Amino acid sequence: MNLVAGTQEHKRRLLAQALPPEAVAAPADATRYAVDGVTPQTVALPTSVEQLAPALRLAHEEGWAVQVWGKGSLMEYGNSPKRLDVVLSLERLPAAIDHAPGDLTVTVNAATSLKALQETLARAGQWLPVDPPLAQRQTLGGVLATGLNGPLSLACGGLRDMVIGMRVAGADGVVAKSGGKVVKNVTGFDVGKAHIGALGTLGVILEASLKVAPLPQRDLTLVALFDSLDQAVLASHELLAHPAAPQALEVALVGVNRRGADGGLRPPTCNLYARLLASDGAVERRFRDCEGLLTRHGALSVQPAGSNAAVATWEWLADFGWDPQAGHGLLVRMGCLPSGVGEMAAAALDFARSAQVQASFVAGPGRGIVRAFFPGLRWSDPQTAMEAVARLRQAATGVGGYAVVERCPPQGKARLDVWGDPGPALPLMRRLKEQMDPRGILNRGRFVGGM
Repeated sequence: MNLVAGTQEHKRRLLAQALPPEAVAAPADATRYAVDGVTPQTVALPTSVEQLAPALRLAHEEGWAVQVWGKGSLMEYGNSPKRLDVVLSLERLPAAIDHAPGDLTVTVNAATSLKALQETLARAGQWLPVDPPLAQRQTLGGVLATGLNGPLSLACGGLRDMVIGMRVAGADGVVAKSGGKVVKNVTGFDVGKAHIGALGTLGVILEASLKVAPLPQRDLTLVALFDSLDQAVLASHELLAHPAAPQALEVALVGVNRRGADGGLRPPTCNLYARLLASDGAVERRFRDCEGLLTRHGALSVQPAGSNAAVATWEWLADFGWDPQAGHGLLVRMGCLPSGVGEMAAAALDFARSAQVQASFVAGPGRGIVRAFFPGLRWSDPQTAMEAVARLRQAATGVGGYAVVERCPPQGKARLDVWGDPGPALPLMRRLKEQMDPRGILNRGRFVGGM
């Protein structure tokens, strides 16, 4: 037996001593849990917290590099792992939802899918107003760990605003709670919220309590066609300053440098999408106000979307660049103050045109976000990917912003730090990591600053 195989067998044997045999995956199944092409040496599949805790404790004692796995929907997010000893999969943990409609709160196990949660809430006329990427596929734990907010965060806030309590297994397997199940129960620093967006590097989220909201009486989407991205962004800012401002607003420029069947360049399509959530009467009035304002600011047409089309549109906007139908490519999220979105988007568009690469963009002018997706396998080349990201980061820093690579072919990450410079917060983040995961076993190297 060679050294690598012996190491694998050693880990499997130790895990099998800590867990029931069926909670350790067969060696042949490990490739299913590969992260950016890196296959774990073994996979733990606990069916309860009582099994998960000793698995974590063992990994902590042995110094194994552990990757937490929910449904695997967004495993491309983050730096590629330099080492991957054990995948700790939560897919066999029970899903559970404890809904308190009268309190407008819900407590959910991390293994519960966001789709199942929304369906349960909807039966009581409520919802969790979040729309992260791949919401139909993610578990709540994955949604919280990645911390990626969607268009609804414009008016409804982010995930961090909705969490009121959390139960987490630490790197040493010790389970701790913070917050609670009612809204007014937290004073001082809420430790649980440190896990939101931390990519599982501080602990394993087991359960969360969240604030929910009543479903709106009416949900209407308007679609406005524009000649150009800069014109649509300017109109967006005017609309967001109006009393009729929508709860979500995104601008999409699709098909830059796209060629038709004859080989000629086809003009990209630029649409503004606005979502109005309110009572029937209020939505009708606001739609008329929005229609008039957008028309005055250059919209070629303004139309309401049908209900089915609206659902599909907002799902596409949230999933932009992540949907498997988009194929391989480079997806970069750029952020800045809302006032700088137009300039930042224009700089990203200039890069696509000067580099003569196909691209599509989705901007959230009110959220200070521009997401750029460049399809194709050319981004598998490390030098090409690195140069493109450098240009986009230059565009973002020019307006005091940042640029994070959300997706990139694994080969393209070889010379790339997907997070970029985190700024002066990095020392504090390192100290927090050292306190909560002193041996650095959780999602090693995948987060900001190589944590």
